[in-house]
Amino acid sequence: MAGALAVAFALGSTLLCRMLMTEPSWLVAGAVGTALGLLVMLQVWSGATVRIGEDRILVYRLRGVDMISVPLDRIEGITYIRTGALIGVGIQCPSAALTFLSRKGPSLRQVNAWQAKLGVALVLEHLTRADCDSLAGLLARR
Repeated sequence: MAGALAVAFALGSTLLCRMLMTEPSWLVAGAVGTALGLLVMLQVWSGATVRIGEDRILVYRLRGVDMISVPLDRIEGITYIRTGALIGVGIQCPSAALTFLSRKGPSLRQVNAWQAKLGVALVLEHLTRADCDSLAGLLARR
């Protein structure tokens, strides 16, 4: 999926770059499009991670930036979410237990929307079902 997105982005960038050039060159336009496609892939591959420290606080990290944290003992449940374009791990916890670490991450408004629509306070996007299962196993051992 990410590879197809990068290829489509590279082709679109190549065509757009060529149309905007005063002296069209497929070589230059192709190089610019390829570079932009690679940048998209690097952003997607930097991915999402979850870190649990010694203090038993779960920290969600996306594209190299800590986004949000929640103490493990405040998590009430974990479920896998796959609805439309939203895929990830849903965390059921009180919204007051969440600590927002970056403005680029989920906001309180987004948390409230997830709570109303999905029944979870937080969705850790881009995590897989295997990640969900390992987090659920970790919570079961607390």
